Amino acid sequence: MIREFFAFWPDVSPTSAFEQFDKVHLAAILVVALSLFVAIRGVIRLPQPTIGRILKITAVLLPFIELARVVWLISTGETAWYKLLPLHLCGTQVVFIPLAVFTNGQAVKEFVYATSLLGGVTAILFPAGIAGTYPFFHFQTLQTIALHSILIFVPLVMVLGQGFRPQFSNFFRVLCILVFVALVAGTVDVLFGENYMFLLEPPPGTPLVPLFHRSGRGVYLFALFCLVSLGMLLPFLPLRKKERTPLAEQSS
Repeated sequence: MIREFFAFWPDVSPTSAFEQFDKVHLAAILVVALSLFVAIRGVIRLPQPTIGRILKITAVLLPFIELARVVWLISTGETAWYKLLPLHLCGTQVVFIPLAVFTNGQAVKEFVYATSLLGGVTAILFPAGIAGTYPFFHFQTLQTIALHSILIFVPLVMVLGQGFRPQFSNFFRVLCILVFVALVAGTVDVLFGENYMFLLEPPPGTPLVPLFHRSGRGVYLFALFCLVSLGMLLPFLPLRKKERTPLAEQSS
C-alpha cells in the first residue's frame, strides 16, 4: 500500500489513475472549494497579528511541500537537477509567496495576487500530468492539491483579511515580472528539453492542445500569453473601482 502510494508513474497501473473531471476529480474540486471557503472565512475574522502569523506559517510551509516532491522524485531515481526546478508558474510561488509575505513588497504581492490565484485554480481544475497518470490517493496527487490550495489561500487572505489592494495601474509591472520568469523557464526548456510553464508544448487535457497541433508553436505561445494575461487581469478588475480618487469621484 505504501509502496503504491509513492510509486513513480511507470510503476502505476493506468487503470488505477483518476481522470480529469471524473467523479473523483469533481468531488475533490468541491471539497477543496468548500475547505478553502471555510478556512478563509475563519482566518479573515481573526485579529490582524494572528492573520499575519498564519500567512507567515503558510508561506514557510509552502517550500517544504515543494521540497517533499523533490525528495520523492530523487527517491524514484530522478536526479537530473534541471528536472527538479520550481519553474512552472505555480512552482515559482515557493519563492514569490514567502517574499510577498515577509517583505510586504507591493510589486511582489501584486504578482502573487495575479499569478498565484490563476495557477492555483487552473491546476485544481486541470491537473496536467496528474490526471490519467496517478491514482487520486497518491503522494503526487495529494501534494499537488495541497500546494495549489495554498496558492489560492494566501492571496485571498491578503486581500480579504489584510486589506491588500493591488493597483490596476501596476498591471504592466506584473506582466514584466511574468515575462522575466518565462525567459528563465524558457532558457531551461530550450537547453535541456524541458517544458516549464508549458512553453514548448501545451498541458495535456486542455483546449490549447488542438490549437498547438493545428496552428503550431508560434500561434500557441501567442494564445498562451493572451490567456495568461487575461487570467492575471481578471482578479484586478473587482478592485479597480477602489483606485478612484475623491477628485475623480466628485467629477463623475
